[in-house]
Amino acid sequence: MTRLGAGHSIAPSLAMCRHPGSVLLAASVVASLLALPAQAQNVGELLPRNVALDPVSYQGRSAVQLIAAPDAVNGSSYAIVKNGRFRDGTIEVDLAGKPGREAGSGARGFIGIAFRLHDDKYEYIYLRPTNGRADDQVRRNHSVQYSSYPEFDFARLRRESPEKYES
Repeated sequence: MTRLGAGHSIAPSLAMCRHPGSVLLAASVVASLLALPAQAQNVGELLPRNVALDPVSYQGRSAVQLIAAPDAVNGSSYAIVKNGRFRDGTIEVDLAGKPGREAGSGARGFIGIAFRLHDDKYEYIYLRPTNGRADDQVRRNHSVQYSSYPEFDFARLRRESPEKYES
């Protein structure tokens, strides 16, 4: 569900975000966009960017699986919701992700939502699902992160403002 409000335009998209130093392989990144009421109910309503789109059933619900291209650079793998322009508001989506079958033990299964997409620049929130369930508190402190690609990516924000843009 999208709640509209006053402000500037936002183009919502589903972004595949990966940590460049991680053992998570681009081809093993998996995310599912589930049950968005008005849009993105099928692959025909998404514009892929360095991802393969596959209609799937996930936990008994219709979903779209995104798998990053093996040669995609960090921050370049996502799908844009067609005709998804709206003003400042709330983006609500059911999102699922987990490391792929071939991923190493340190894989985090990064998934995210990008917004304010314009000319290959965007802001995004991404999740590290396995961090949120980790026994290690420091790792749990790195479960959610905000970034702005490409100028203020996660590495720069973590380096220049540790702990400020993630929790």
